[in-house]
Formats: sequence, structure tokens, C-alpha cells
Amino acid sequence: MKGSITRRGKASWRIKFDLPAGPDGKRRSRFMTVRGGKKDAQQKLSEQLVAVGKGEYVEASKTTIAQHVRARIDVWHGAGDIGDATRERYNVLLKKQISPHIGSEALQRLGTAEVQAWHSMMRAAGLSALTVRHAHAVLRKALGDAVRHGQLSRNVCGHDGQRAPKVPKKKPMILKKDQIADVVDKLRETDIFPEAMLALFCGLRAGEVTLDKVKVSADAAVGAIDGGFAVLDATIDHAIAATAAEAVGAMSALNDMTLEYIKTREQ
Repeated sequence: MKGSITRRGKASWRIKFDLPAGPDGKRRSRFMTVRGGKKDAQQKLSEQLVAVGKGEYVEASKTTIAQHVRARIDVWHGAGDIGDATRERYNVLLKKQISPHIGSEALQRLGTAEVQAWHSMMRAAGLSALTVRHAHAVLRKALGDAVRHGQLSRNVCGHDGQRAPKVPKKKPMILKKDQIADVVDKLRETDIFPEAMLALFCGLRAGEVTLDKVKVSADAAVGAIDGGFAVLDATIDHAIAATAAEAVGAMSALNDMTLEYIKTREQ
């Protein structure tokens, strides 16, 4: 395949390259304008020639990122791949996180550098890494469809592109035994008090062990013979404290998720 580069302006170049002959046997040429230095034009020309050689060349399109993502959300919903709630969530992410920053950009001009800058803009606006990951996931899914349908040659949000930021893990807070009463008193003032008490003292079991006709020697006994209830009672106290700590951690995580959702939720 042949190609050439022609200067159009101070920082503008026109690249020309040939495609395989059409069904009528006639020569087919394509032109593209590249902004930047000559090296940028040479790199773009090289990319196009490689794509043509591999049969992966994609015809130019003026479709914007917002237009493509919006269309894919409608397709996913119409096909039953996502439900009403998921469609609403995706549309909110499109409206608030994708469209304002990169929505007007041409789909085929999106690169890893632009995706990275988009992440930075969202973080600078006060959004958490988790919300950025959610928006990134929607865009990655839409770009994946574009690659499969021949609109793009590469998913710049995929495995070999710009990854979503990592969400830092929070260290769980472990309640001490003397803190449980205070937690219960504070929960009493909330609407979730009945559910919290039910979870704290009646559920959240990770598993259950049943011993049936098990025999052990005297030296394997825990505590004094016929004094097992005292050991069991102390163990139950610690278990309640641990269960309460697990519930508080779960509620803390739910609270964080709710706050993030409120930032993007629309009525």
C-alpha cells in the first residue's frame, strides 16, 4: 500500500493512502488531516497503512462519543440486556460524566490520552474513583460494540488501552465490646433500627457447624469439665461484638455508596 504526506499549514498535514481496489477494479484513495508535527503525520499514516494491510481499516465517521453511547444504551435496553433501572443509571452517567467532558468529540478521534484526561477532570470535579470507574465501564462497553461493528479498530478503554482508576480499599473498623451499647443507642434514632437489630442479633451467620456423637479425650476439653457454659457465654459475647462490627462496616459501605449515588441521581 502506498501513502504520502503533504503540508497544509504551519501545524497541519494531509496524509493520503490507498485502499484495495473496489469491486469495479478502480483505485481507491483516502485523505486525512493531521494536526501537529510531521512525526505525528508519519505515525498516523503508518497506523492507517498497517490497518489497511490487516484488513482493519475503518472508514471515517463524524459520529460523536455521546451519540454513540446514547444509541448503544437504547440498543442494550431494547434487546433486554439491561433493565429500566440500569438504563436510567447509564443515561445519568452519560449526561453528567461523559457528555460534558468528551461527548462532543468524534468517536474515532478518542485516544488513551483523552481518556486519561477525562478521568482527571472527573476526579478534579470531586467525584470518587468508584464513580469514575462506573462511567468508564459504560464507555468501555460502548466502544467494545463499536469495535465489533467495524466502527473502530481498537477499544481505547479496553485491556490494552487506558484502564479505569483503582478504588482504594477502606480498612474496616472493628468495634470493641464496650462500644456496642453506644452504637445501638445511636441506631435507635434511625429508621433502620429494627433491621439493624435483626441483623446484629439474629442473622449474618457466615456458616454453621453441627457436631453429632463426637468423642474427645479429657485433655482435649476446652476449660473445666462441666464448665463449658461459661466459655460458651464469653464466646457468644465476642461473637456478638464481631457481628455488630460486621454490620456497622456494611452500613458504612452502603452509606458511602448512597452518597455517591446522590451526586449523580436525577428525578
